[in-house]
Amino acid sequence: TRQNTTQATVTSIERVDYTQDLLTPRHHLIADEPIPLGGNDLGPTPFELLQASLASCTVITLRMYCEHKALSIDNILVSVEREKVTLTSDNNKKQASNLFTIKIDIQGDVDERTKKRMLKIAARCPVHQAFKTTPQFKITLKDEN
Repeated sequence: TRQNTTQATVTSIERVDYTQDLLTPRHHLIADEPIPLGGNDLGPTPFELLQASLASCTVITLRMYCEHKALSIDNILVSVEREKVTLTSDNNKKQASNLFTIKIDIQGDVDERTKKRMLKIAARCPVHQAFKTTPQFKITLKDEN
């Protein structure tokens, strides 16, 4: 069952190494790789975009919660760090993974109890939820369904 379908289209810019045009229904962005990796550094890397997506969704989710609860918040700062890690399963099989560390700075007149509640709310952001389930991928050529 498909619900809440969204779309983004990426087009390689001719003769500009790894620079990519990203188009959503309402916005235009650029992604690229750093110069040492052969890019032109004209935009964030795909992983930087992924981290920014998680950070912005977290802030938006917390802002909505604050509005709903009429909390006096001056600012919410969220940073997301990504680290490549190796996990070992119960049968000693090693698997590469990514550890995303989300650091939240809540500024304003908020007590510790409310801040702890907000940490739980932060984990409810839709992008965070998408990571928690095993994503399914369907890769096709344009002419296929």
